[in-house]
Amino acid sequence: MITADTARIYTQSSSIYEAMLLLLGAYYIADFKYPRVYVNLLSILQQFIVGEAYSVERSTTCIMFLKKHAEKIYNL
Repeated sequence: MITADTARIYTQSSSIYEAMLLLLGAYYIADFKYPRVYVNLLSILQQFIVGEAYSVERSTTCIMFLKKHAEKIYNL
């Protein structure tokens, strides 16, 4: 089960990767903003798992992390 805000998604997945895809997909499809407390983490995951940059406000530290590590992460 994936819980995000007040929503629950039940899944048969045993993979954390699949569970993260479902969580990101739920936010992405419904066009919800990520909760402020999780926006940096979820925006990083969106960029590297989904392949699309998050266009809403993120912290400067998050943006610096993405710039510094983007090449390393994309070349995994």
